[in-house]
Amino acid sequence: MYNCGQKSFVKTIKDGSGNDMSLYRVTGYETRSISRIAKDEGLSELETIYKYYESIHTTENAQTSIRTRVQEATDSEDNMYALEYYPVTGRNRGKLTELLFVGPQKRLVSWFKNVTSKSGGKIVKREKVGTFWDDLNWNNVTREGGVRFRYFRLAPSLLKEDQWGNWVISKEYNGAMLAEALCKLEGFTYEPSDAVYWKHGHSTERDFLYTTTAQLNHEQLEQLSDEVGGQRTLLVLCAAFRGKADRYPNLTIKKIPKQVLSRCEWGHDDYSLEVENLPQADRKKGQQTLFAEVEEQ
Repeated sequence: MYNCGQKSFVKTIKDGSGNDMSLYRVTGYETRSISRIAKDEGLSELETIYKYYESIHTTENAQTSIRTRVQEATDSEDNMYALEYYPVTGRNRGKLTELLFVGPQKRLVSWFKNVTSKSGGKIVKREKVGTFWDDLNWNNVTREGGVRFRYFRLAPSLLKEDQWGNWVISKEYNGAMLAEALCKLEGFTYEPSDAVYWKHGHSTERDFLYTTTAQLNHEQLEQLSDEVGGQRTLLVLCAAFRGKADRYPNLTIKKIPKQVLSRCEWGHDDYSLEVENLPQADRKKGQQTLFAEVEEQ
């Protein structure tokens, strides 16, 4: 992006949760290839990348509900539009975020700096690092005992009993913590999307998980089903819902906390079990021990 141009306000549109998003038209912008800039300024392509690191981008055919809303609110001409909004999930949750859409199809502008790190004289591609623990099954881990965690603090129990003895979501869990915990319990990879509010995790490229403590009505579920589309599926974990679950073929709707009640023993603050030493049996005459020879007769 050689010249970012100027923005002029167009209209306010809504995201999937009904929140306002500000749409701007961008004029006077200019894009140039790295090879052209390198030639014009007498630089190598590597030097050009370092110099214009913050402005390097590509475009992608992103399958997101936000892009669909931008397409519906704009034109099919070769123009650029900027969208400002506050994501409800992801790394930019609660922060004012700008997305750019360009061309007749309003392709999403993706920045080189978002997938790399620049430190000193090096540019390194960032990758999400997995751990040994990701491949382990944590179901029923609370039934294991005798373990003390010296350097770590245990997470609070996801579910707690209220004053009437009903299991409820603990108030210590915010939205992001709840989504990550439920992804772990359901076998999904927790990877919230900045652009699609209902993508909290995925099990495959076309199977996703969405969790909310709200009660969903028929209109909300129908809109959710439309956004997911016929080529993808979505596991919806919500506090309650109105409507017939089988009415939405691409949605699997489950209630929380009922869906996870049987997964673990809830309400414990440690993994301790009382372990007692068994009494040692008398050794028979002539029986060897680990550290001694055969006893004398």
